[in-house]
Amino acid sequence: ARNIGAGNRDGAEAIALHAVVLAVLFSAFFAALFLIGGSAIFSLLGGRGAVLQEVLAYSNMLFAGILAIWLCNTLGSVIRGMGQMKVAAFWMITASVIQIAAGGFLILGLGPFPQLGIAGAAIAAILGFGIASVGQLAYLISGRGGITLRLRGMALQWRYFAAILRIGLVAACNSLGM
Repeated sequence: ARNIGAGNRDGAEAIALHAVVLAVLFSAFFAALFLIGGSAIFSLLGGRGAVLQEVLAYSNMLFAGILAIWLCNTLGSVIRGMGQMKVAAFWMITASVIQIAAGGFLILGLGPFPQLGIAGAAIAAILGFGIASVGQLAYLISGRGGITLRLRGMALQWRYFAAILRIGLVAACNSLGM
């Protein structure tokens, strides 16, 4: 938003690319953490027996596809930063509607779908966020919103990562404090 407001399209496009790279890196970190250590983490939190098995059924499925959630939220932030609130809201609502509908079918096993229980909820979330991610990515690559997300031809620079993390870490700490 700052770069767009200053008329710095190149800077805004660089920030967008760096945000996507951070989403990929953070999602890979948390996927590895919970797919490898989830049982130990949830056991430390008091999970035992059938409850632990259900938590793992959900979290293993969710963290296997966590990139969809990170990417959807990151791309939504980029789109909001461009001032395109209606576009970002459309894709978040789309993700939610898909998640709710798919959740009903996958959790309960309605129609031709198998009953997956709690793991179905995780699959529904990944499906909804994944579709919204693809839609937002297509929008940003098209350049219709004022900047174009270029996934190639731009060098990664620490200063852009630092700018994002400076704001993001303060926001994360604020969320943890509430």
